[in-house]
Amino acid sequence: MLKNPESFFRRLGANVRDLYRKHIFTDAKDVHGKPFSKRYSKGYIEIKKQKQQGGYKLNAPVLRGDLRLDFGSHFKPSANGFEMGWASQGAKIKWLKKRGRVLTDSKQAFPKHLEKYMSRELTKQYKKENPNKTTIHKIGKK
Repeated sequence: MLKNPESFFRRLGANVRDLYRKHIFTDAKDVHGKPFSKRYSKGYIEIKKQKQQGGYKLNAPVLRGDLRLDFGSHFKPSANGFEMGWASQGAKIKWLKKRGRVLTDSKQAFPKHLEKYMSRELTKQYKKENPNKTTIHKIGKK
């Protein structure tokens, strides 16, 4: 048991949110770690070049930045973990998923490296608070 779990999950969640944004929007990879497709119509590529801000890769799911900025606007830490996601852009997530650009889904909410990061941080915090005990944490769904 963690001594101050809500504080821990607030900090962990903020770090995960930032790492997830980097993975999806800067590195331009889907939740499975695969680079996003670069298949766009010539017209859309021109629109993206004109409107895209922040130096993102052309294949990143960023046009004006609305999707990236909305990610993490829903963030709720608790004593058992944290919730985060898009507050108003959920329809875009479904639309992107239909086109093979999966940002998250029910089978895999986060990229594997972020699941490992969360597990390591939780284990590290637990060992810091309980140095003479052993525990195993499982993060993610079956």
